[in-house]
Amino acid sequence: PIAALASITRSSEDADGATLRLVARVLSTDGKECLEFDAGAPIELESYDWRRVAESVGETVSSALIDQGARNLIESGR
Repeated sequence: PIAALASITRSSEDADGATLRLVARVLSTDGKECLEFDAGAPIELESYDWRRVAESVGETVSSALIDQGARNLIESGR
């Protein structure tokens, strides 16, 4: 099983500024192993740049989970 949660927290100092945070987990099918990684980045909600930032954060999280061994957990669950 794979789970992900994304959240956006607005900055109190900058009305257009916010932080995008992504937390993802990969679990073994028996629930004995759990890999987790989270990453975040500042985003400007009023620009289209937030999409690029979101993709970058997603790639960071997925690469880190793969480096931790998530590929083996995913394959064994199929």
